[in-house]
Amino acid sequence: MIRRYIKYRSLLLVVFTVAFLAVLSIFDSSFKIGSFEFKPTSIIADISGKPAIDSVLFVKKNTDSLLAYKRIADSLKLNFDSIKIAEEQDLRITDFRNDSLGLLGRFFSALTKTQNKESITRIAYFGDSMIEGDLITQTLRAALQSMFGGNGVGFVPVFSKTGDFRSTIHSKYSSNWRGYSYLDKRGYKNFGISGYVFNPNILYKGMLNDTLINKGISWVEFTAPFDTYSRLRNFEAARLFYGKSDKKNYIRTDYDTIKKFYPLVGNNMVNEISIDFKKPIRRISYNFFTDTLTDVYGFSFEGKEGVYLDNFSVRSNSGLPILSIPYSVLKGMNDYLNYNLVVLQYGMNVTTPKGKDFSWYEQGMVKVIKHIKQCMPNADILIISVGDRSYKEGSEMKTMPSIPYLVEAQRQIAKETNCAFLNLFQTMGGYNSMVQWVDTIPSMANKDYTHFNHHGAERIGNLISDKLLNEYKIYKFKKQ
Repeated sequence: MIRRYIKYRSLLLVVFTVAFLAVLSIFDSSFKIGSFEFKPTSIIADISGKPAIDSVLFVKKNTDSLLAYKRIADSLKLNFDSIKIAEEQDLRITDFRNDSLGLLGRFFSALTKTQNKESITRIAYFGDSMIEGDLITQTLRAALQSMFGGNGVGFVPVFSKTGDFRSTIHSKYSSNWRGYSYLDKRGYKNFGISGYVFNPNILYKGMLNDTLINKGISWVEFTAPFDTYSRLRNFEAARLFYGKSDKKNYIRTDYDTIKKFYPLVGNNMVNEISIDFKKPIRRISYNFFTDTLTDVYGFSFEGKEGVYLDNFSVRSNSGLPILSIPYSVLKGMNDYLNYNLVVLQYGMNVTTPKGKDFSWYEQGMVKVIKHIKQCMPNADILIISVGDRSYKEGSEMKTMPSIPYLVEAQRQIAKETNCAFLNLFQTMGGYNSMVQWVDTIPSMANKDYTHFNHHGAERIGNLISDKLLNEYKIYKFKKQ
């Protein structure tokens, strides 16, 4: 008997272990026996064929997230049922507009005309480091251009901190430019739509800083990338936007074997030089010959039809500095570009581990949106909330407690200003989803548990485009 027991002891141990794990697999949450905590277990997880990220991206109802909103409702003295319903409705875009146009009606009307080859649709996408280097926006742009047409990356500044890793356009520039951001404290005021303004070198001695004299012309060169989206591989047309300029100032453009001179004249706060190429080109340089201080806002590369999405990213930005862009500049840019949709994706730079009261941020962003509406009266506005962000609590990474409070503040901003609202926190999976985005294979976010990497940014761009195009299909169906 003893020998027989020893013979089958190993087999019995394996059977017992498998049976025990199978029982644990029934539970979808952790539980405790004494001081020992059992985590959720699945004995078929490694052979199920589903990547870990799937459980994050397609969450229909996150219990932890709803509990978090219950705490918010209690602390802010709001009706929990309305928040719970809103949380579940956030699987779609919510529109708080108070007119008869319907959800994103102006934008979708423009898309319909673009689809019928009647006009161009243009999007201004403002954000912080989450969209730096054209991340997220390049994916959304590609999805829209593949459906509605368009060839070109849209607006680009003279230079930026992300120029070295942005893959949707390549640039080089001389070292004698001066650039200012609306986050700077150097007293400059004529910021462009991107939040930046650039001054080329002054060539001749005048009333201005003598140290700038005799340092040569300022130049910038743009090259279309060959190894990226097919609709960005050539330039069909180019536009330069600049401020008031003396008639002595001019530029020389070089492309293919062609050299052309254009006077930089204009009394408006925003002026334009537009070039239509007879055939698509891949490289162009602008050389600035300026005798007086001249503001240069940026360039745009585009075609004559389709959708164009302009990325306006400024690192460490809350969104509130948009108020620093003068009305005459922001409206002047819109007079040339005629935006149909403005996207605001901010919030990460105002989160703190224990913050709950974001009323100051609500008040500031309401002013920002009123400023945008005055300058871009024909554009719909879509607010994209902050996503999940983790911080360390003990030995674990968890959702920063202030995140759901900020999401609710951003929803209130949209409601007060009659704008559309997309809950990115819910879209990426809700409570503690950032941890899963970091840990999944391949990883979708960086180890700072804040920023998406290229894989994650592409996924977020696809999720946003899916939501927009789904709403557009509903819009078209209702119009039938």
